[in-house]
This record gives sequence, C-alpha cells and structure tokens, in this order.
Amino acid sequence: MITVWVVLWLVFRLEIGTLVTVGTGMATLFVALLSLSAAPQETPAVRDDVVQEAKKALLRAVKRQWEEEARIRALEDPEPITVLWKLVADQDLVDLRGTIRKVSHDFAVTGDTHLASRFGDLHRRRLVIIGDHGTGKTTLAIQLLLQLLEAGDALERPVPVLIPVNAWDTVKFPDLHAWLTARLLRHYPVLASPGFGRGTVTEVIERGHVMPVLDGLDEMPREFRAAVVSALNKWLSGTGQYVLTSRRDEFAAAVQAQGLLTAAAVIAPSPIAPAAAARYLRTCLPPEPRHDWELVWTALNNRTHPGLSELCATAFGLWLIRTVYVKPLNPPCPWPLIAPHSGSGPELRAHLLDHIVTAVIQDRAPDRNPDGHFFLPRRSWDPADARRYLGHLARAMHEHKTYDLAWWELARTTGPYADRHRVNRPAATLGLVLGLTLGLVHGFAAPLEIGLVSGRQDWLTIQLSSWIVIDLLTGIMFALVFGLKFDTWSREAPGAPGLRLRDGVRVFSRTGTAARRWFTFGLAGGAVTGLVGVLAVTVGSGRQAGVVIGTALGTGLVLGLVSGVLLGAVAGMARGIIEWLESPMSTKIVSSPRAALRADATLNASRWLALGLLAGLVTWLLGALIAMHPALRLALAVHGALLYGMPAALIWGQHHAWIAYLLSVHRLARQGKAPRRLMAFLEDAHRLGLLRTAGPVYQFRHADIQDHLALPPPQDQVVTSGRPSPRDAEPSADHTLRTFDE
Repeated sequence: MITVWVVLWLVFRLEIGTLVTVGTGMATLFVALLSLSAAPQETPAVRDDVVQEAKKALLRAVKRQWEEEARIRALEDPEPITVLWKLVADQDLVDLRGTIRKVSHDFAVTGDTHLASRFGDLHRRRLVIIGDHGTGKTTLAIQLLLQLLEAGDALERPVPVLIPVNAWDTVKFPDLHAWLTARLLRHYPVLASPGFGRGTVTEVIERGHVMPVLDGLDEMPREFRAAVVSALNKWLSGTGQYVLTSRRDEFAAAVQAQGLLTAAAVIAPSPIAPAAAARYLRTCLPPEPRHDWELVWTALNNRTHPGLSELCATAFGLWLIRTVYVKPLNPPCPWPLIAPHSGSGPELRAHLLDHIVTAVIQDRAPDRNPDGHFFLPRRSWDPADARRYLGHLARAMHEHKTYDLAWWELARTTGPYADRHRVNRPAATLGLVLGLTLGLVHGFAAPLEIGLVSGRQDWLTIQLSSWIVIDLLTGIMFALVFGLKFDTWSREAPGAPGLRLRDGVRVFSRTGTAARRWFTFGLAGGAVTGLVGVLAVTVGSGRQAGVVIGTALGTGLVLGLVSGVLLGAVAGMARGIIEWLESPMSTKIVSSPRAALRADATLNASRWLALGLLAGLVTWLLGALIAMHPALRLALAVHGALLYGMPAALIWGQHHAWIAYLLSVHRLARQGKAPRRLMAFLEDAHRLGLLRTAGPVYQFRHADIQDHLALPPPQDQVVTSGRPSPRDAEPSADHTLRTFDE
C-alpha cells in the first residue's frame, strides 16, 4: 500500500489529502478482503450410488489404517497367549432371548480364525466383551475387526470401525448416529470431501453400513455409561450391529440402571491358569536363557506367590512380563517377580509399567533405513527422555479426558489456551517479529525505489518517519493476526490439497455469487470513501460548491466502480482458489498421522503461494494500468504478495492446523516436554509397540499404559540388574529391586 502512495506522489504529484483518500480506500478494500471466509458448501443429494461409494471409501480407509497395525502386532507377538472366552448366561447382564442363532449357549471363542464366523452366528451380531483389568478385551475386539476386514465378503458386511467410547459426550451427542458421524469425519477425513459430506456419512450410518467397535465403556464417567446403554437400545434398528468392551462391574452397573442391551451376547474370559502361563512364558524364552527361571516356574506351578499368579492370569500381565523380562537383548533377572517384597498383582503390574518404555527402547536397536523393518525405530532415543515426553502427553490427554493423541489438537491439549478470547503471546510474538521484518523490508524498499527512478541521493531519508510507522503497523498487524487467530488454528482439523480439474471447474462455477456480493460492498465502500475524501480535499480549495460536489461525486463514483470491480474479482477468485485447494482428501493422503501432517503442511504452503501470486498479480496489473516504471511495478507485485497475500493465507480457509502444531512443538521442546521432531518420535513409539494408530491419530496401545504414564514419574525405580545371576543362587529375604540401567 505504501508503495502505491509513493508512486502516486512521484508520478502524479497528488496532494496529501488525495493520497489519504486513496490510502483509506485501499485500506477499506484490504480489510474487506480479509473478512472473506469460505461460504458453507452445499450438501450434495444423497443418492444410493453416493452412499455405496462412501462405504467403499470408508472400507479402504479402515483397511489401510489396520494393515500396518496388523503387521506390527504379528511381528511383535507372533504367538499370543490363547484366552478362552465363554458366553455369559447371567440374566442380570445379558438378554438371553434368541441371542445365539446357530450355536448352543456353551459355545467358546478364542482369538483364532474362527472368531469372525462365531460372531456371524449371533442372532443380531451384537457382542459385549467384558472382563477384569488387562484380560485382553481390546485385543479380542481388534482381532475380530481384522478378521472381518479380511473376509471375502467384507464389502457386503457393515464396515467395522474401532472407536474409543470414552470420547462420546452423551450430553452433546445424545443421538448415536450424530456422534458416529462426527467421529468418522474426524478419523477418516476422506468422508468430509465435497463428494460426500456430513449428510452422506449420516446416511451411511443410518442404513447400517457401519459397525462401531466401541472400546472402553468402563473408562467413562458413571452417568455416561448408562446413557450409552440407553442410546444403543434407542438408536440402533433391529439389524444394527456393534461390539462393546467394558469391565464387568461397570457394565453391570450400567445395565442395572438402564436395562439390558437388546439381543446382545455377552462373553467373558476364563482366567489363565498359572501352569498355562508358565508354559507360555517357557515358549517365549530362548533355548538357553540368560537367567534361571526355575524359581518362577515353581512359584507359578505351586501357586506360592499370589501376586505373580494374579498378574499372570491376564493376557496383558503376560505381555508385560514378556516385554520387560524376556524380549530385551540383555534381559534383567526375573527374581523381582518372586521376591518376598514384590507385592500384589497391581504392584507388580505398576513395577513392569514403570520400565516398559526403557525395555522396548533397549530391546530394539534403531534401523536408519527408511524401508527397514516395521517394528524397529528409525532413531535412537534416550529412555529417560522418552519416558518424560510420553508422560507429558499422557497427562495432557488425561486432563482432557481423551485417549486420542491428535497432533492438530496439541496446541489445545498441552497449552493454556482454553480461553478463546485470549491473545496467544508466543504466537503474537512470532507474528510481531515476522511483521516487523516484512515492514522493515517494505519501508527500506519504498524509498530505494524512489531513488532508483528519480535519481535522488537522499532516498534513505525520504519520509523516514512514515517508513518507521509503516514498519510498526505491519508488525502489529501480523502480531494481532497470529495472536488472535491461534485459538482458531488450534481448533481446526487438518486438510489436504485437492487440485483436481473437475473440482476446480465445479468450485469456480460457484464464485459468481461471492464476486457479485463483494462487488456491491466494494462499490458502496469505495464510493463513500471517495466522496468523503475528495470533499475533505476540495472544500478548502476555494472552489465553488457545485464544482466541489460534482468533483466529489464523480471521483467517488469512479473509486466505487474501481473498488467494486477489483474487490468482486479478487474476492471471487480468492474464494475459488481456497475452495479448490481445500477440496477432497484422498484415502491415501490421510492414512496415517504423518501423512495427515504432511498433507496439511502442503495445503498451507499451497494457499500461501496461490494467494501470494494472486495478490502480486493484481498489484502488478494495477501498476501496468498506470504505466508504472517496470522496476516499481515488480517491487509493487512483491510487496503485494508479502503484505496482502501472506496475511490473507493466514486468515482465510479452514485448515491451519500445521501452523498451530509447529508453534506448539517449538514451545514444548523449549520446555523439555517434547522433542523438536515430535512426529518422528511418535512414529518410533508406534513401531516400538507403545502406541497404535487410528487413522490420523495416535492412541496408547493399552489404556493402562497411558494411565500409568500420566502419573508423576517414579522416584525409586524397581527392576533388577541386567547382570547374569548364578544358577544356584537363592533370592535373599531382603532382596531389593534395583534399577533397570544398573
């Protein structure tokens, strides 16, 4: 803007009042453009073929999501412990009327290949998996989901989708279908594309094409559990299918308060016998183990250690023992499991969870080959640092009552930004620095241009105070943009660039309405601005009143027409560009958190580039219309791109999650709460088996891991030395549990 003022002063020798008028008009134009927001997109008609395409897209997305997860699970645990699950015949827990269709009530299932077929034998294909702490409820649900996805008739079945049920706010979403719609749009952004949309997703759900696998009813507040049971009975039709996992007592309290789940089978695990646990652990050990396990086998077979027997009665307890004491390359001695002061089952479990992070990191050396093994990390991480990073994330998730680690919500879940009316100071500081830098460049370039064109030697001191003011104003503008918009950015979902020709044609065909609307606004605003400005300039000139009014009206009309045409054209083009850039995401793009982050970064960069080029082109054309000197014209285009295009790209559009993520990671890294390459760390935690993916979000592999890491870091770690123990040694009565790294 200041460059245009300089050019007008230099070329036309206009008076300062006229310059103020033009500047005011351009400021009005700029503010109006910045207020542009994408208009809500029209919901396409829900046709049968659209519903089928949406179902296929969801099935592809879910399959892609679980492909890598299945590989990691198979490589990490090639021979999982077999747990026998039996139908519960307690009439206080299950609706026994016609629950089973083809099998008797004494049927049993395990996590083998017959699980999906047994599920198909259920009368309504509604299954509740109950069990105590760590019995493998989620594991069984995932095994069922994988088998259903691998079935040859997967397209004819409802698509199974694993969703943590603790994320269901039954006050905000009393309607099950509305909540499922919101969750699917969150986890599978391909469904939010203009070709589908919220209405199509709702139709897919209402037609029974989605089977929710609701994990963790017991992790919800008590009043919400009863509401979930009520909603499942209310909103599912006679053919509706689902899987629900919960601890037994919490499920019993929920059905007691709201009634039994209609036609839902309920299964519970049989405890793992100590002898069976001993046999399983033997198969996991190498032929010549580093340490003597005979005392452990004796304690299990004779049931002389209640805490160890309780721990080994669950699949999760055996997985913890295997991960901490069996799998590491330099495994510690297992004697703490049977030491006199080792404690109860929960205490042993807490002891193992204290060292799960250290164990998996020391067990697997990094493979820096990008195409290396699925279950090996790509970088080396200090166990203490990794424990601290995961602990901070777990505590933030716990405070926000979520089991989803969504990178685009990092700013909201790890920072004090709950007040949406608050200016974010770190973001405002960054904006101020960026704005001052751009303003300084702009303020230096404008007088330089005058000197180059006019030959003046005093170019550096031309309107020096004005350049300083412009620099400060630019810095303040960017500080306000960053500070005030940060809250909005932290609440936006990630996007991905579309850039498909057919979508571009369709989107740009709808820009006429925006162009007409902004033409009207520009016409009125420009006319009023021009009228007032010219009156202010000419009233004191001594001219006759008729001449003054005529000049003002004529100038106002011209400025109004110019502003209206320019504003309408630019606003329409900007809206079209933004909608085109932000139109459909493909399933491939958002198949993982890294892919979603990369897609959103590409979208933001594309928006900056596109709007910068548009602003530069418009200002270059303005310079060409008044036969501006080529050097000034180029400088004007660069200034327009930087001072108009960049702020517009930061304000317009609906996807700025990448910017909020970068600012948040920088802050967390400075505080020592996260690595600077956070996404790389999370990817390695996934490869190590600590996390799992759910579309574009991460989740801890087991809720117990998150809950334990959310606790304050342990001061005195309890685990044994990694040195070999004598075969004939006996644990002493005062045996203490030493640190893992000793």
